[in-house]
Amino acid sequence: MKPIFLLRLGIFLGFIALIYLTQRFWFVGAWHWIGSIQRSNLRSGLQILWCVALLTMLAGFLDPMLGHALSKIAGGKWITAATRIWLVASFFGFFAVKLVGIIGWISGAGATLLSSKQTGFDPARRNFFRYAAYLAGSLPFATRVLLISGIASVARFRRTSASALSMSISVRPIATSGPLLNVVPAP
Repeated sequence: MKPIFLLRLGIFLGFIALIYLTQRFWFVGAWHWIGSIQRSNLRSGLQILWCVALLTMLAGFLDPMLGHALSKIAGGKWITAATRIWLVASFFGFFAVKLVGIIGWISGAGATLLSSKQTGFDPARRNFFRYAAYLAGSLPFATRVLLISGIASVARFRRTSASALSMSISVRPIATSGPLLNVVPAP
């Protein structure tokens, strides 16, 4: 086998493993959070929604490999686009959460090494780092959602304003009397 083929195969398999680990982090975390809900009806509904989200994400990810079958149905392109947005945002969110966790671990290890007396366990500090990690992890996804909704709003505004202002503008010569621009509705 050629070394370049092995390198490409290694990069591809590493990419797939990274996607798997990222999605596993978010979906297992969501499953555990759903499992902690006390009301059985709400928990069952959220578990069904979780399964639908997992299948939708899997179908959107595999769509290009299966001949774009999902893109051919109504709303399939939206599912594929939402899946791609989720994959990118969850990837960066995963690394932001892990980065905050690493920073928390380093600061805890540094504080332990630099302090002369041992301090007890402080749950408030752990909660701070946990919530900071969740906030850092949600920022890429929230930014993507706001960016996509902003682009959709601009596109919708352009469509409505272009259809409302579909008028032809003719320029009259300066020698004639009256206004320079004559706005005539389009036929």
